[in-house]
Amino acid sequence: MKSFCVHQPHKIIADILEPKYSTDEVLISTSKVTEYTENYLIKFVNCNKYPDWYWFSGAHIRKCKTQPNGRGTVYVVSMKDREDFEPITECDHNY
Repeated sequence: MKSFCVHQPHKIIADILEPKYSTDEVLISTSKVTEYTENYLIKFVNCNKYPDWYWFSGAHIRKCKTQPNGRGTVYVVSMKDREDFEPITECDHNY
């Protein structure tokens, strides 16, 4: 289980409806994945199979294959590579 506090650099992607049913893959727009962000948290809008937050590393996403999808290009990321995420609620940062 991946865990870090809100002060660590991360990006939230919470506008994906659900993974592709037939392949259990999530399509993530290449425009949402930058080379500088290493922690990506994903929450699906409409998915009973995966109701929680999930963590993917930026390095892993960037290594996944890409494919055209409508108006843009997406990374095809298998849900087998996900890690559950648990936020650290009490961190020692003094902000």
